[in-house]
Amino acid sequence: MENPVQGTVALEQDLVASPQPRREDKRRMNASWRGRFKSVAGFLTGALAAQGLSAVTGLLLTRWLSVNDYAIYTVLAILTGALTVLTMGGVNIAFSTIVGRVWPDRQRAAEALAACRRERHLISAVVLPFFLAIASWLLLKAGASVWLVVALLTLLMIQWFMELKSHITDQILLFAQRAARLQSLEAALGAARLAAVALLHLLNGVSILLVTALAVIGATLRVPFVQKWARQEVPVDSAKLVESDRKEIRSVTLRQLPVELYYCIQSQIPMFLLAAMSAPVETASFGALGRLAQLFVPVSMLVSAFAIPRFSQTKSRTLSTFMAWSLLGLVPGLVLVVIAALAPSLLLLLIGPNYAHLQHEVLIASIYSATVILSMTMWRLAANRGWNRWTLIQIPVFCLWCALCPSFLDLATLKGVLMFQFGFPLAMISATLADLVHAHVRGDLK
Repeated sequence: MENPVQGTVALEQDLVASPQPRREDKRRMNASWRGRFKSVAGFLTGALAAQGLSAVTGLLLTRWLSVNDYAIYTVLAILTGALTVLTMGGVNIAFSTIVGRVWPDRQRAAEALAACRRERHLISAVVLPFFLAIASWLLLKAGASVWLVVALLTLLMIQWFMELKSHITDQILLFAQRAARLQSLEAALGAARLAAVALLHLLNGVSILLVTALAVIGATLRVPFVQKWARQEVPVDSAKLVESDRKEIRSVTLRQLPVELYYCIQSQIPMFLLAAMSAPVETASFGALGRLAQLFVPVSMLVSAFAIPRFSQTKSRTLSTFMAWSLLGLVPGLVLVVIAALAPSLLLLLIGPNYAHLQHEVLIASIYSATVILSMTMWRLAANRGWNRWTLIQIPVFCLWCALCPSFLDLATLKGVLMFQFGFPLAMISATLADLVHAHVRGDLK
């Protein structure tokens, strides 16, 4: 057996005798870190720009669309999000799981993509008839005419079809470390949409139909770029479907389905309440107040981008670190609450004169936004440590909230519906607290 002391001495002599390799290794390491920093910085810049442009466009639309049109726009925006979650959520998770396991095997990644596309088509075939029926009713109750409902849902289906061609496929770019390129595309499309909306305003042509058409054009323009970049990374066109991938994707999707249905129903309940019990103007006010929270989305993204990787690597004092990052993530929401309490007119000025009377409602909406930011920050921190074992506890907690609310809230008013929303983040906080207790029992949280 070799003497460990002799081995150590020999190693030291080699290092002293050959400093050049050490300098080269150090240069390579520094270059690697600089490359990673540039990649992360590029991704964050693009993401912040895209979210910022979206927030500005949304605020301008609250001012430039009529109240009736904005009520319809609010319903359509929520419906679009629900359709995306139902037809893509579980499939996207399954795809990330498979590709994360096989990457950098690009052939296997392409095969997983082919299986995901097939499963998403099957899921969509089941979901779309029910979705279109519910969407038609909500749009009619929001004040849309029959022909307008037909036109909007046609545009929505075209947008969904285009997103079918690019979403999930774009996840390949994330694994290939091309996220900055993808975010730059999102920012460019966001800037183009903002410019187009501004041009329509100058021409006095801002309407719900044209604004929806712009969203369809944006989704269409995204497709060739994403598909071209994906083909450069993996053999998309020649990949064949693997049956084991299909089975795994279907299993993950079915397991995720209760949570996805919960999130979709959760987002639709306020719309159902407003549609059944209130006038379209209340729906428009609900959507306009929700736009204010978007102002702080870029800030929250920036906090999450720094908080999550650092907390994921924390080895000691995890509980105090978790609390510190959660409170830091809450800061943007608290700023919004302070402004709403001290100068509500300043916030209402952003969404236009049609909503200037919502002095008390803007404070409720701001507190709700702060609660959502806190709940999402807590959940993300716990999830990225692998602690999210009790996510489903949200469902019974929210059901209990729904059962109790009619006894102390007037759900026929905008204030009542705004207060009702607090059940969403409170249910998520309850699930996260259960995760923290479970992590503490296992010894992961100290």
